[in-house]
Amino acid sequence: MANPTAADILGRVTLVTGPEECTWGFLDLTGLLGRGVVSVMPTWTNAIQWEGRRHRETYLEYRQLIQLLLWRNPVPPGGVLVLKSPADTDRIDTFAEVFPEASFVLTHRDPFRCLTSVVRVGEIINGPFLKPDRSVVGTEGAVPTSTRMLSGGARAMVSATNDIPERVRSIDYTALMTDPAGTLSTVLESLSIPVDAQKVHAEVAAFLAGQRSGKRAKPPVEYSDYGIDHEGLLAEADFAAYRQAFGVSLEGKRLTDPAT
Repeated sequence: MANPTAADILGRVTLVTGPEECTWGFLDLTGLLGRGVVSVMPTWTNAIQWEGRRHRETYLEYRQLIQLLLWRNPVPPGGVLVLKSPADTDRIDTFAEVFPEASFVLTHRDPFRCLTSVVRVGEIINGPFLKPDRSVVGTEGAVPTSTRMLSGGARAMVSATNDIPERVRSIDYTALMTDPAGTLSTVLESLSIPVDAQKVHAEVAAFLAGQRSGKRAKPPVEYSDYGIDHEGLLAEADFAAYRQAFGVSLEGKRLTDPAT
């Protein structure tokens, strides 16, 4: 189509009705795809300097993008704007500075399960770009790089809870999987957001039913452990402090589906 009209473009827009990563709004490659290759591209990693960057410029630009979107699509009365971006957990302090009106809901999970999941995501993102005889796991530094990123996130969550406790709410992953609707209602109420418990339960049930019917690929029951020592990982200083701060439940068997 040489010169698409506004109607043509809008006709191809898909309405988002479920969770989506907000990193797609980060235009300077510090989001999911830009940082997703750090385990296999050390030169790129050094170039974007993701280790230690504050990302203030990223979030200032992101704020402008959100303001532009809300200009034509304002949040309805009584509604809230939810931004989902686990990749930015280690930048909570900067995000809080740029978005002073934001509250943070942190979901806490066994670091071992988080790490194996991150490495698996790395396989999915990087796999198509690697030679047939190479793999993400086989690339030097894949697990250490992901571990370092998660360590930063663990430190950031502890710091945010201490520095801005009035803006932070915590959820245990096991509790979320056991009672997703009840846990969500409790968090919303703690943030002084009006809650219709019956509506929340109905919408969560409908969402899960859609996911289970094929809207999302069924997750594997188990990921590879990638040679990671579960107990040894949890004994590392950052993860030990994280578990102590939030009472994180150990996940001996990987939880993949919320209880009905």
